Amino acid sequence: EDRALAADYLENSYASHADYFAEYFDMRIKQVEVLKNLEWELASYQVPPAQTRTIAGFIRYLAGYVQETNEPKAQEDRLKDLLGHLRHEQLPATRQEFEHRAILYHILMTIREFIDLKRQFVEGLSSRQREEYWKQQDQRH
Repeated sequence: EDRALAADYLENSYASHADYFAEYFDMRIKQVEVLKNLEWELASYQVPPAQTRTIAGFIRYLAGYVQETNEPKAQEDRLKDLLGHLRHEQLPATRQEFEHRAILYHILMTIREFIDLKRQFVEGLSSRQREEYWKQQDQRH
């Protein structure tokens, strides 16, 4: 419904930056698809408790930043730190440990895709769009 309203606004506006809402909702729709895939992956795999805590903790952290005017730099950095930490862990000793580590890495790459969609949206904003839409949001918070 929001995407349809954004499209209607775009069609009925002469503003040069009216495509902001259409692009924003397109980005969110893509993020929802990533989350649906992630949900399917999490339901399909047997993930050990320690890795489950890692994934759940990072998702809880991300949840606090799902807002329109958030630049995802801090989330990208935190994910990079988490991946760096995983690289320094002891190498898997068994096939099962290797498979679990591969699943964890795959899930974290899916989460990175979620973050990347927001970063791409933010990078595509014009200075006028930032001024018009993000400054107004900042004043309300």
